[in-house]
Amino acid sequence: MSEYLDLIMFAALMVAVLSGFPVSFSIAGVAIAFAYLGWMLGVMDVSLLGALGQRAFGLIGNQVLIAIPVFVLMGAILEKSKIAEELLDTMGRSFGQLRGGLGISVVLVGALLAASTGIVGATVVAMGMIALPSMLRAGYNPALSAGIVCTAGTLGQIIPPSTLLIILADVMSNAFQQAQYTQGKFAVEALSVGQFFAAAIIPGLVLVTLYLLYILIRGALRPQDMPPADIGLARPDRDEVLAAIVPPVLLIFAVLGAILGGVATPTEAASVGAIGALLMAGRKIGINPKLILIGALALVCLGLFAGLYPVRLQRNDNGILEWAIGAFYAVLALVGLGAVILSLRASIRTKVIQDALNSTLTMTAMIFATILAAGFFSLVFIGLGGEERVAHLLENLPGGPTGA
Repeated sequence: MSEYLDLIMFAALMVAVLSGFPVSFSIAGVAIAFAYLGWMLGVMDVSLLGALGQRAFGLIGNQVLIAIPVFVLMGAILEKSKIAEELLDTMGRSFGQLRGGLGISVVLVGALLAASTGIVGATVVAMGMIALPSMLRAGYNPALSAGIVCTAGTLGQIIPPSTLLIILADVMSNAFQQAQYTQGKFAVEALSVGQFFAAAIIPGLVLVTLYLLYILIRGALRPQDMPPADIGLARPDRDEVLAAIVPPVLLIFAVLGAILGGVATPTEAASVGAIGALLMAGRKIGINPKLILIGALALVCLGLFAGLYPVRLQRNDNGILEWAIGAFYAVLALVGLGAVILSLRASIRTKVIQDALNSTLTMTAMIFATILAAGFFSLVFIGLGGEERVAHLLENLPGGPTGA
């Protein structure tokens, strides 16, 4: 039995996760149990676990993963300020009269929220609480309703900016560099988060299209599963639809455009997204939309102009033009800062920012605890010979590297 301990460990992990116990504790608990079992049976050198501290330090000091809590904060602000709820309500009233219209609106809103937030949990919970009761009241098949909410909510895993893609980019980049060292290449190439985001856009949109096609076809073949919804509310006019859709779309373009265009790192773009979400929350709470718009435009102009014509005011050879441009940039920064402060004050007054920070702390702790536990699990798995077994399986697959 001891020679198959790595496979038994993997099976035990599946059982522990499916038991409903918190995932990070399940992973770490299985790792501890099998490390002790492997040591008792004499098939594992327990000193290997000395690398656990180094892995924990590497996780905490990882520059790429800093983007995760900021993206989570962005999504939490959008959720707690009811922007996601407004979007769902508007889309539901727009498509509700169509057969399968509520399902279509849930998928479209799921795609927009996925591209705005990058986290899955908040999106699924928000849509489950808002959309599911409406679909059930309209006479939708309960299993189909739950399926639509779950699939639309989990679009955040593939549509950038995705926290999962950030973690994957970090793991894949390290593995790619190690593979190049093994091949004898010392001028190694690195994979960036931006490349992963760019690669995931088309598959994400294809997935959204397939979901929509499924809903339309099922609505035509089995109309009793998705009847038209008479939700008793007037269809929104054009201005209402634009007011609900345009801000999230602009936020998506600002964040993804900054990353894919090479203007900002994922962490910097996440900060842009968090500030954008805060300004959107301020508009939703009741700050004058014109003030928010002026502040947002000032910040956008500052980013564009400073990128095109950077000014270094500490230099001795600056002329009048450079000082005038520097003063103009300072005015833009102050105008943008004023809008941010107004939104922040309103968010603090209505407890939106407190709830968002609490949600961010919980979600971030959950993500990093899972990554740390996974590092512990992989150490024990390697110690039990799992790495050699996986390599042996891949080497013996038909088709060589392509088959693998």
